[in-house]
Amino acid sequence: HIDSNGNYFEGLVSLVDTRITMVLNESGKKLIATIGLEDIIVVSSEDAILITKKGKSEEVKKIVEELKEKKV
Repeated sequence: HIDSNGNYFEGLVSLVDTRITMVLNESGKKLIATIGLEDIIVVSSEDAILITKKGKSEEVKKIVEELKEKKV
C-alpha cells in the first residue's frame, strides 16, 4: 500500500507524521508504529528487525556477514 505521504507499507502498521518511508511488517504479530520519520526503511520479520536510512540499505550485506561470523 502507498499512502498520501509517499509511504509504502505492508502488514500491521501505524504511520503518524511519517513521510517517504517504507515499513514492511512480515511478523504479523506486533504493530509497528512510527512517529515523525522521513526517508527510513523498517523491515520486521519473525527473527529480525532492520531499521535504516534510505540509501544505506546496500550495507545490509555487512550486517548479514557479521551475523554469520557470530553464528547468530
